[in-house]
Amino acid sequence: MVKDTSNCARSRRKRGSLSNAPNEIVNHILGFLPTSSLANLCLVSKSLRRRAEPLLYSNIVLEWTIERAPLIAELLQTLLKRPELLAYINTLSLQGNEPLNSDLPSLKPSGFIIRGLVAAVRKFNVSFADLWVQKLQAGAMDAYAALLIAQLSNVSRLAVVDNFLRSPDLLAQVIQAKALGQLPKFKRLEQMIFFAPTRNQTPEVAMAPFNLPAITHLVVSARDIEALAWPAGESDLSHLTSLAINSHCAGLMAGLLSRTWNLKSLSWEWEYYAEAVNVNYDEIMGALSHVKSTLQTLHIRVELLHYFQGHEEPNLTISGSLGALADFDEITDLEVPLVALAGLGPEIQPLAMCLPRNVQSLSLTSGMIYQQAGWLPDLEDERPDESVVEAIEEFVVTYTTRPPRLRSIKVIDNANCFRTQQIDKMLEESPLFDDVEIEVVRSTSSPWRHSLGGM
Repeated sequence: MVKDTSNCARSRRKRGSLSNAPNEIVNHILGFLPTSSLANLCLVSKSLRRRAEPLLYSNIVLEWTIERAPLIAELLQTLLKRPELLAYINTLSLQGNEPLNSDLPSLKPSGFIIRGLVAAVRKFNVSFADLWVQKLQAGAMDAYAALLIAQLSNVSRLAVVDNFLRSPDLLAQVIQAKALGQLPKFKRLEQMIFFAPTRNQTPEVAMAPFNLPAITHLVVSARDIEALAWPAGESDLSHLTSLAINSHCAGLMAGLLSRTWNLKSLSWEWEYYAEAVNVNYDEIMGALSHVKSTLQTLHIRVELLHYFQGHEEPNLTISGSLGALADFDEITDLEVPLVALAGLGPEIQPLAMCLPRNVQSLSLTSGMIYQQAGWLPDLEDERPDESVVEAIEEFVVTYTTRPPRLRSIKVIDNANCFRTQQIDKMLEESPLFDDVEIEVVRSTSSPWRHSLGGM
């Protein structure tokens, strides 16, 4: 009897095929593949395409840079042809933070693609449809981003930053329309970054993300906005548990934090560009008082930037005190500029006066250090390393009842003024820190500003 070797070979290939493996094993294997490999796998067979497509579309990252525009028009065309793919999109990141004066490449889709996208917008019953269509026909990136976001309902994480928000009004209107049910609502959205460039902010743009009712983690910018007009009866922001915001307006923060009844984590960044800066710590503490009973993590970052990028920062005047922080019993993780605690006077103020009694992790940054505090050396001639170590040692010595839960102190050089290795060595050699983990690092950016991974 002659064996049919071809049938045997086909049988062995079938038994060993990835298409026939259990779903758990296939998903585990496919999870290691890059996007390009998943896309190629979709072309092999219908069976593998069914396995690979959910992973291929689960995490979409589009970057708009000086070098190239994203393939957003082509993506939209695919999603309009196969709307079932929208259900797979779990994370969408629209990235790119080129300088505002840089020229970014525009979109130039074919007339066939544009006609399909215009037809999709016309199906939406929104008052701004005509403007939306005009911008699509002109190749405006925000109109294409708006159409992508408008169709999403299953996404749980969404980031839209800088480049995509150079003209943020249309995107803000889309977010508002989704909140009101005029466009498909977000059913699962919990984490969002909506970070518009400063010069393009308006109250409507800043307000848009706060209208979404289920977000728990939010990153926004509202630097130049004094207050937000909260609609009557819609002031409940109790769903927010984590907020990162760029704003130097204590009045805005007071109105906002008075509505975040369950806020556990706050990253508050102030950026000042004026020639003279007045910082009132009492106003800041008044705003923070609204979340005193719930706040567990507080990161305060200060950026004092000169218009002409010179070595001198704006003149800084500080009034009031951060002393009330000592009564924030729930805070276990605190990050604050060292100068904000030690003061600008000739003598170092005891850091312990402002330290929450249950803090476990304390981070001290170099923000505001070029304001030339009296206890610091002349920074043009000498590095402040020894003075920084002295301030930290003073904290331990004077705080004889140091919080028993304090486990780590991190010194973060975000002003590029420390010899981090030198400070690290001095702190390691100090007998005062035998039971506290010490770390000295250099960091020049806010980790939460553009990445969903940092939320």
